[in-house]
Amino acid sequence: MEILNAGISVISTVNVQHLESLNDAVEQITGVRVRETVPDSILRLADEVELIDVAPQALQARMKEGKIYAREKIDQTLGNFFKIGNLIALRELALREIADDVDERLEAWECKSSLRGPWNKREVIFVCVKLSSNAERLIRRGFRIAFRLKAQWIVTYVHPTDTMNEEELMKKEKLKSLVVRLGGHFEVVPLGHSDKLADVLLARANEYHTTQLIIGQSDSPIWKRLREGTIIQKLLSTARHMDILVVANYDPHIKRDTLPDSIMQG
Repeated sequence: MEILNAGISVISTVNVQHLESLNDAVEQITGVRVRETVPDSILRLADEVELIDVAPQALQARMKEGKIYAREKIDQTLGNFFKIGNLIALRELALREIADDVDERLEAWECKSSLRGPWNKREVIFVCVKLSSNAERLIRRGFRIAFRLKAQWIVTYVHPTDTMNEEELMKKEKLKSLVVRLGGHFEVVPLGHSDKLADVLLARANEYHTTQLIIGQSDSPIWKRLREGTIIQKLLSTARHMDILVVANYDPHIKRDTLPDSIMQG
């Protein structure tokens, strides 16, 4: 950004696995959590985005010839992150990302030239999170949906009290930072005297005129769900005027590895 602000043109490359909103999808595909990510807004700032594509077999051949990594790293890369199956899936992600970018630029051009006229419906995406490990995944899912719909999106956390301890504050700030990086609005709402979390979420969603509500699966014990019901069940019965997406939790059997970032740059 400093280079651009100085009036200098920038030509750069980025691997699809380093885009912030695709972090969960990449981990599900490869079993590796990429630690260094770039905000998706970087692509939106570009005057032009070009796909540099190569077949997975050709990429592996370049690796074997030592054209990408030092020879002592070749076997490790080919046996882990850059396996054929992973490369095929990552290639599909890249193709979809560039297609979304082209579509967005076309729609912006058509709107400016009044070819389509005004939009018929204003979409608003409302994401409900807790201070849990699944919250970041819900946030990224909300961003992807909002981006494709050109929609406003809000992330809301309802805290049971008016105060937070140090650990809760750290988790909250981490989630807020992710939302801000992706261009959304993050808010914390106290539960107050009401113990009806579903009612608080619904009231908040209605204030924003929400069209789609996103929430994670319940992690309450089964006995509690059977006796008291879940937030999801309560929302489904009361929020009939909006779509509700229940995002699945991670597959507990997924294999996670941690590789040096230098191994994942290609």
